[in-house]
Amino acid sequence: QERQQAETLFQQAKTTDAQSLLLGFTAVLADEGVDEAIRKQCAVLLRQLVTKGSEKDFAFAKLSPGHKQEMAAELLRRFELVKQPKLQSKVGDVIAKLAEAACEKDDQRGWLAPGQRGWPQLLPAVFRLADASGNANVALCESSIRLLKDIVPTYKDEVVQAQQMLGGVVQNALSHADAKIRCAAFVLVCELVGVLEKKAWAPLMSTANVLTQVLQQLCQANLQDELQECLQNYLEVASVEPDFFKQ
Repeated sequence: QERQQAETLFQQAKTTDAQSLLLGFTAVLADEGVDEAIRKQCAVLLRQLVTKGSEKDFAFAKLSPGHKQEMAAELLRRFELVKQPKLQSKVGDVIAKLAEAACEKDDQRGWLAPGQRGWPQLLPAVFRLADASGNANVALCESSIRLLKDIVPTYKDEVVQAQQMLGGVVQNALSHADAKIRCAAFVLVCELVGVLEKKAWAPLMSTANVLTQVLQQLCQANLQDELQECLQNYLEVASVEPDFFKQ
């Protein structure tokens, strides 16, 4: 019954006081004194609230432009500062969904500023954190590469324009000592090949042999979860873009 009451209050607050709800959940994410499980649940709810949808459910649309920008900046800060990898990943999920809403061409409700589509601070921040040559925090670097992978469909044009930075991220990650970072880079390359036009992903063909080596390394290290994820991505790319693996 308590759960039912909480759900009712949550649904009411989405409609009547979206601002307090969103800013409150964001504050809980930032509070190191709160149990990690509760903070993860907050991130899951935040992801729902920033996902573009019906008027009733899309709580983020009800914020003022100032509060939208404040929340976007705070989520980026939290992503960088959170110490627990699983929570960091959940915050990344929120950011990826918010990016979709902020960049939606046909629906201005999620835009951070009136008349201005996009989230200009996001891609530079993610590139910075995903570059293993400048980020010694392995967990944060891995989470950032995975976040970059998640926002590729939203930022296709910008990613293509930032080819030099992208190349640096991929190269530094694939040659990294940590297997989890190599795995994240593997998944990123597969996403790029699956989403971008051939002329945009053609420079990545030089990584095909390295990707095969990553699979062998994961197999030798007996990292089954990472190997399974990479193999699944490998097979998907081979089915949609078989040319990628042709030397």
